[in-house]
Amino acid sequence: GHFPDSLAAALFTLGVTLLIFLPIITIFSMGISTGMEELKRVKKINVANGSTSSSDGTLDQMFASEPVQKVLVRFSKITNLDTTQTAKQLKEITGNLASRLGDVFTFIVGSIPQMLVMFSIFLFSLYYFLADGSRFIQVIRKYSFFPPLETEKLFKTFSGLCNSVILASVISGAVQAIIAVSVCFFAGVQQLTTIFLVVF
Repeated sequence: GHFPDSLAAALFTLGVTLLIFLPIITIFSMGISTGMEELKRVKKINVANGSTSSSDGTLDQMFASEPVQKVLVRFSKITNLDTTQTAKQLKEITGNLASRLGDVFTFIVGSIPQMLVMFSIFLFSLYYFLADGSRFIQVIRKYSFFPPLETEKLFKTFSGLCNSVILASVISGAVQAIIAVSVCFFAGVQQLTTIFLVVF
């Protein structure tokens, strides 16, 4: 017999929840937790008496790494600046950036309830569009202001637009994730896989 639309929609929505949204929320939470821990380490910077030092050596280790030292040497040759002074200034900038990122993470954590509400609305809408989608389209076709041919063209155009938006989102997300992971790799940040998934 015919598989009920409501049951199919419910199973699909449940699958989307279990296979997509729950992993996303879990990875997002892990990423926030990891990011907050990294920021706590980096933010421990003492700028008293004009000196910049990390109490746990995080920034010192990062700037002492071979890739960063190579970049600093090349930058110093181009700008005719002292490598030590350049490193000191960059440490201060990094410390300030860590403070700013802390505020960003705090904002993101505060936005989690709103995101959960948005996810709930999306899943609710997904279920009803799947369960009653054919009737919904029939109503649009019946009461459309445009001739039938133009209405079908609108459907086709909208479908292509949705596909393009999804593809563009995936590509841009992948590029941003690769850039973020590359920066974190050179900065010596751990758990690159989690960072990639969160950014993506």
